Amino acid sequence: RYPVLDGLRIVAMMDIVSIHVTGHYLLWGMGLPVFIIVAVALGVRKPELPELSDMPSAARERAVRVLMPWVVWTVSFALNRIFWAGLDSEKTVAGLFYPWMFLGGTSIHLWFLPCIFVAELAVLGLLAPLRRVPTGLLIVGATGLAALCIIWTGAVYDQASAVYGPMTMRSEDYAERAELYGW
Repeated sequence: RYPVLDGLRIVAMMDIVSIHVTGHYLLWGMGLPVFIIVAVALGVRKPELPELSDMPSAARERAVRVLMPWVVWTVSFALNRIFWAGLDSEKTVAGLFYPWMFLGGTSIHLWFLPCIFVAELAVLGLLAPLRRVPTGLLIVGATGLAALCIIWTGAVYDQASAVYGPMTMRSEDYAERAELYGW
């Protein structure tokens, strides 16, 4: 167990749930990047990292752990879309699916799972040549890089708030943006 990482995940999830429930961040939007960083950290926490030659088996292991839930929920949301399209004569099944769904899933809320999968493999690939670097130095470097990523994410969100800012279903441009993003 890693109590600090578990605590960070709980705090990150509170920020994520807060924006979905109240429309306001609890921690200035840091929850999602912290959640992804912690998920990747937990994915590479083993004392012995796989060799580059073992990457296919590491990818399979992570695919089962991360991508299988994504597939299950993607299929569930797809069946839900098909069901409701069948009840609405104005909608077609083809109109409910978009090309980006091949990467993010059939619900906008699923995008983080393939992102975590790719990030874990990238980190494993980057750490493989660093096997001889002292662990403490790697932890300090990774923590610093993680902090910079969180700050950078916040800056990007701040720049994009005029376009992607908080919105409710009562927003004037909701229908237009919903159509654009496939909501």
